[in-house]
Amino acid sequence: MVAGAATAKAEPPDQATIAYAAHYAGAVCEVLDRYPSVQGIIGIGRAIVQDGLNPRQAGWVIALSVDEVCPEHIPVVLTFIRSGMTI
Repeated sequence: MVAGAATAKAEPPDQATIAYAAHYAGAVCEVLDRYPSVQGIIGIGRAIVQDGLNPRQAGWVIALSVDEVCPEHIPVVLTFIRSGMTI
């Protein structure tokens, strides 16, 4: 949903990504609560990449977290996607 929506549809998240999202969804949402912006999403994505996941996985982590824990942030995720920016 976040890092390349078309690619994400073709390649579902792997188990490592799902596990990371399950563990850190609350933290992702807390950051989005403080920084509900495209730049907030980029910052979260970059932090996830620094943890060892790739940008596609980071996008999935953000998408899964928002979908499950803080759907009120779906509009900012969609704005990020439409912006064409990447993590």
